[in-house]
Amino acid sequence: MSRLYGRETRLKITGELRIGKNARIVTEQSDGTEVNTAASAVPTLAAGAATDEMDITIAVRDGAGNVIPGVHHLDVWITDDLAALSLTGTAASGALTAIDGSILHTKTAKKHVEVLTPASGIINLSLVDSANTAGEGIVVYLPGVGNSVSAATVAGDYEGG
Repeated sequence: MSRLYGRETRLKITGELRIGKNARIVTEQSDGTEVNTAASAVPTLAAGAATDEMDITIAVRDGAGNVIPGVHHLDVWITDDLAALSLTGTAASGALTAIDGSILHTKTAKKHVEVLTPASGIINLSLVDSANTAGEGIVVYLPGVGNSVSAATVAGDYEGG
């Protein structure tokens, strides 16, 4: 059920649906309250508490920037090519682990993981790298939305860097 020009309409899609570049599909409950639709999962980076640790925080947000509580399935990897978003050729000295939330599957050790956020909708990961590697980005793939990329890492994103 959707609202179109103030009237409720039912939409049945039997084939492919294409919408314009800036268009947005809004889902409403029967009382007219908009259901939060995930729009982004942008990673933020900060120096961690442990030696050579970087904390990676990923919050799933709606179009208004509000965190969407709930368990979300994400793919997270490290790139050294911020244009192509390919997997980094560098391996961290330490592990890529979940501080909260969970890692479902390690696709490439220290580089690429499939994760679930906790019910808060915010996952915190930890990467330990004694080289404090700069110039890499953290890529997050949110199904149905696409990729989001952090700013390029700097040594200061790691404890002691």
